[in-house]
Amino acid sequence: IAREIGSLGDNIRFLRGQIAADALLHRAVGRPLEFHTINAHTRWASVGAITEANCHPVDNRVVNGPAGERGVIHTCLNGDIDNFQELREALERSGRRIHAEVTTDTKIIPLQVGHYLRQGFDVGEAFRRAVNDFKGSHAIAMHTDLAPGKLFLAQRGSGQAIFVGIAAGHYMPTSEVYGFIEETQEYIKLDGESVVEGKSGKTQGQIVVLDQRSAGGLDGLSAMTYAGTPLALTARNLKRPAL
Repeated sequence: IAREIGSLGDNIRFLRGQIAADALLHRAVGRPLEFHTINAHTRWASVGAITEANCHPVDNRVVNGPAGERGVIHTCLNGDIDNFQELREALERSGRRIHAEVTTDTKIIPLQVGHYLRQGFDVGEAFRRAVNDFKGSHAIAMHTDLAPGKLFLAQRGSGQAIFVGIAAGHYMPTSEVYGFIEETQEYIKLDGESVVEGKSGKTQGQIVVLDQRSAGGLDGLSAMTYAGTPLALTARNLKRPAL
């Protein structure tokens, strides 16, 4: 929760105070971790009200979800899902109902991924199929306890960007260069604009998966087109900001 308009530094002071006073968070981060992924985003809502219920990351919970359904999925969105209402109506016809307070188009992302998981696809393929369902320009980040240690990124169109800062001991995906510049000078940029030949015709968009099980560097990144065609990442893909 942050002020829309306030004195310089107000929001940071408030957030630091919340973190300092959160006993449950302190217990969680104080324990040994096998994997450590964080997904956070500040977005001025273009679809849906600016409310706490619409804050990112958005999860896959619904009002009447079936008991025992596996997996917690968290997603962040920059851009717009232009066919959000159409996909929401299809979801609700299938029996799943979104809480009335949640009006952000981001909500459909984890639910669409869940739709493909229930069909038997693994997490990576479910994510790929879901992002292909979305119309409009978008940049998406997702992580889930069904694939611990991984971050799934997707970008299509020219209105947004995803950069992946590659540091010695971690990756830092951001929407702007200044998000990672204090951590590392090396990065790759997802190409969401180029139209390439896919398995069933022309396709646009790129998916990158970050994996903590890797040794780091480019070896920990796997890339593909929205059609699923693998993309080789080499030193030629590494960029450095102009000084």
